[in-house]
Amino acid sequence: MRRHRGNMLIDLLVSTFVALLVGAGLVALYFTSTRMQTLYLGQTNVDAQVRQALNIMVDSIGDATAYQTSSSPTQFSSLQAATSNSVTCYTSTAGAYTKYWFDSANSQLKKTTSTNVTTIMVRNITGLTLTYYKTSGSYNDTAANWVTTTNPNAPTNAELKLIGSVKIAATVTINGLTRQFVTLVRMRNSPS
Repeated sequence: MRRHRGNMLIDLLVSTFVALLVGAGLVALYFTSTRMQTLYLGQTNVDAQVRQALNIMVDSIGDATAYQTSSSPTQFSSLQAATSNSVTCYTSTAGAYTKYWFDSANSQLKKTTSTNVTTIMVRNITGLTLTYYKTSGSYNDTAANWVTTTNPNAPTNAELKLIGSVKIAATVTINGLTRQFVTLVRMRNSPS
């Protein structure tokens, strides 16, 4: 009988140890699942923020106003300035403008208006590249007739009036995960 009691004690210890291992495994699975869900929701939130900011930028560039930049000869342009990581588009015929630019020091996409108001549109931007396409000067040029400017990421002042579309490529990195968003904007009021 004494020997039988010893077997029950060993069985109880073994079953307790197995139950602890299974419980620890379930707890680890729960925490891993919760952490992955939090990361996924965080990434989805960032994706939504980036898309919203890019949509605002796309709408502003697409709807840029043709502003008279020269009276002799009469010339119009929808863009005031353009570089590889910033673009300034006119928002009124009076010369008001909005500049969208990449602040690489702070990993932010920012917007500055002609009234010198700067706002952060989105954080965690690790890269922004703008590529400019010009037309032959005809408003109704098909996309097949578009070519990049002499320097695809920095048009000359003479090319600004011919810009018909802008390709925007934004890179976002959060929690070690990198995503790239690319869109092409057709400008409605350019070229003149």
